[in-house]
Amino acid sequence: MRELAGVVGMLSADQTRIGGWEQCRKALSGTELVSDASRAGLAPEPANNLLLMDGDLHKTLRRLVTAHLTRSRLGKAARRLDDVADDCVRSILSTPDPDLVTDLAEPLVLEGIMSVMEIPADRRPRLDDLTRGMLGLLEPDLPPEERRRATNAALRATMLFERDATTGRATGLHAALEQAAGEGTIPVKLARSTPVVVLHGGYENPLNQLGCLIAWAVENHQLFHTAATTAPAVLFEEIMRLYSPVRLVARWAAWDGEHGGCPVRRGGLVWVDLEGANHDPAKFSDADRIDLAKKRGHLGFGHGRHICPGAALARLEGQVLIRALLELPAELLGEFSVEWRDGDVARGPLKIVRKQR
Repeated sequence: MRELAGVVGMLSADQTRIGGWEQCRKALSGTELVSDASRAGLAPEPANNLLLMDGDLHKTLRRLVTAHLTRSRLGKAARRLDDVADDCVRSILSTPDPDLVTDLAEPLVLEGIMSVMEIPADRRPRLDDLTRGMLGLLEPDLPPEERRRATNAALRATMLFERDATTGRATGLHAALEQAAGEGTIPVKLARSTPVVVLHGGYENPLNQLGCLIAWAVENHQLFHTAATTAPAVLFEEIMRLYSPVRLVARWAAWDGEHGGCPVRRGGLVWVDLEGANHDPAKFSDADRIDLAKKRGHLGFGHGRHICPGAALARLEGQVLIRALLELPAELLGEFSVEWRDGDVARGPLKIVRKQR
């Protein structure tokens, strides 16, 4: 994870922003922009991190990860998520001052990612803490103390997976990665770093996604019940488009050229503006409002070869959350207010608590 911290530190390079629906889709699906800094002449060796890779090894690693996100595995996770949601609702209804982020969204996303990765019960408390500690890891302007906290949490999680590998305790996704490393399919480094990348991605992004959904529900508590009962799947997708929990993704120019209408030299940093694409008036009429008539599409999960491998899990968590929120009276939802955490790369509620009386 030091590699990831190093690349984040390179984000002070010359910067260009690409916006607009078509331009962003093209940028994310083409070969002109890359995730691996070595392909842009900025690093001596290819990356060893799922987020920062391109090429055949990246494809192999994605196949290993998505093998743990099949329909049957998600079906098993769904049963656990429903149980967790029921417990959360009971707790919220009996607690004087609940926080709908830490008391509802967070338990769901932690259960979801831990379940599909098959993290053993005795490992979960420690990994829960370390995963929470990685919050904000991809933010370029994270304050130094918070950067150290997030990087150290990621390093400690990596060391935990290394110890499990050397003592024969690897399970689930980690065990599959170790087997692939033993067969020479992927480097050993990737077998230990990838579980941490998946944990972080399966926590922070869904936490923001579910938080945005809750934020809309409390701010539109009278409309929420109708929307959630008549078109829950459309509601989730429209929340992803409207709020864009992932706002920007970083890419590097692989060669000199024009990208998104702007000249960029090789090695230049290019921000792909997912939030802007999701509000592009050329693509979406009434882009700033929810439309429950049909799914209108969005780039909330990215696009192209780096599209989020956990999108199906995030959608499952969203549907479980919607059902849980339906168990809360509309007048209760109306008592909550939202405090936002607005980062450059991601946004989501910091907390959703009852308004001061």
